[in-house]
Parts: sequence; C-alpha cells; structure tokens
Amino acid sequence: MACSEMTTERMRELAREMAGDNADAEPDLKAVYWFPDADNEELRLVDVLENTGASGEEIEAFHFGANTKEGVPVPMALALIRPEEVKNDNVRLPEGWCGWDEAERVFPLKAG
Repeated sequence: MACSEMTTERMRELAREMAGDNADAEPDLKAVYWFPDADNEELRLVDVLENTGASGEEIEAFHFGANTKEGVPVPMALALIRPEEVKNDNVRLPEGWCGWDEAERVFPLKAG
C-alpha cells in the first residue's frame, strides 16, 4: 500500500498493531502514543518507559524506513520517553509533529 493510499483509520490500526508488538517486546512499556501525520506518510509513535534516559529539552525520534514484509507500509518514527515527560511543556516534541492534544493513546487501550 503506497503512502497516498493510507487512510487515517488505517494509520490508527497500524499504530495499535505496532504498539502491541512493542508491548510484547518490552514488558516495562507503560503507554504508547500515536501522533497523527496530516498526510499519513509517516507513523509517529512515542513509547513511555520508566527505564529509558530523560529526553532533555527535545524528544528525539528514531526513524525507520517502510518495511512491507513486516506489515509496515510507511516509514516510522519512534521516540522513547519517561512517564514524567508525557504532556510536559518543558520537553519539545520532534519538529513537525502535532501536539499532545492531538495525540492518541494506542496502548494500553481504554476499557469500554
């Protein structure tokens, strides 16, 4: 599926799938937030972990290319932060990302 064919709903599903994979690989994972990309060209996730270093003034994302063999048809950016950095105005998100108010928690999912 080309980037132009990705819908916001498919990106949301992909974010949830990737969050589940991350949770399986990292038992100390507290939460995963998806930051929608207006053009649906990049999957942007933030993993919240107690056992990672502090971000400092700006959260740094690691970038990965699309991997269709693994079911990731778009490039992905992944950042690792500590719980106290969630929605912290003193820590900037990567340039070009939407704000925390537009982010969606995709792990754990809210009950009901």
